[in-house]
Amino acid sequence: MPKTQFPKEGMAIGGAILAVLSALVFKQTALLSIAIAAPLYLNQFKLKRSLTDVASNIESINKTITQSEISSAPTSSSSPNPLSKKEGIAIFIDGNNVKFSAAEAGVKKIAYEELVKSLVEDGAEIKGPFFFLALDPKSKGQNKFASYLKRIGFEVREQHIRRYANKIQDSDIDVWLATEMLNIGKGCERIILATGDKDFVSPISSLKREGIHITIAGFEDTTSEALKTVADDFVNILNLPGVCLS
Repeated sequence: MPKTQFPKEGMAIGGAILAVLSALVFKQTALLSIAIAAPLYLNQFKLKRSLTDVASNIESINKTITQSEISSAPTSSSSPNPLSKKEGIAIFIDGNNVKFSAAEAGVKKIAYEELVKSLVEDGAEIKGPFFFLALDPKSKGQNKFASYLKRIGFEVREQHIRRYANKIQDSDIDVWLATEMLNIGKGCERIILATGDKDFVSPISSLKREGIHITIAGFEDTTSEALKTVADDFVNILNLPGVCLS
C-alpha cells in the first residue's frame, strides 16, 4: 500500500498550530493558578494588616495605662496622710494635781508661763498649752486665775466641781484631760503632761504605742512611780529655774 505523503508546508503549519494551542493551554493554566492564588494572598495580606493594627492598638492601650498609673501615683511632694505624720509638741497641765503637789512641796505659786518655756525648745511648734481646771464656781479667786491663764495664751478647760451633802467634792476633769490628750496627742511628735496622777498611766501607754515621745513634768515626791516608769523622761518641776515661787 502506498504511503501518504504530507507536504512539508502543511506539516510546518500544523506544528505552528500545535505550538499555539500548547501556549494557550499553558497560559490558561497559569491564569487559573493566579485566579486561585490571588484571593488567598489577598486574605493573608488582610490578616497580616489586621494583626498589625491589633498590635498597634495594644501598644497604644499599654501606653495609656502607663500614663494613667504615673499620673495617679503619689509623688514625693504629695501631702502625706495627716494621721501618719506627727508634728509639734502638745502640752497638757493637770492644774489641780500640780497645785496640790506644789503645796505639799512647800511651793506657794507656779509661774505657768515660765513652766511652758522651760519644757520646750525655742521655736518649737506648740499645741496648747491645755490647762485643765476643776474649779468652784463660787470661788472668785479660781475664776480670776482661769481668766489670767486665758490672757497669757493658755487654752483653759474648765469644769465645775460637784458638791454632795457629805461635803465630798468630785469632777470628771481627769477623764476629760485623758480624752483630749488621746485625740490631740495622736497627731503630735511629743506630749508633755504636767501631773503626778497614776490614773494617766493607761492613756500614756496607748500614746507611746503610737510612737509618741512622752515627758512627765511633776514633783519628785508626789509623782507616781508607775507614771515615771511608763514615760520616756521625767522633769522635776522643782529644778526648773523661775517656775516655783515661794
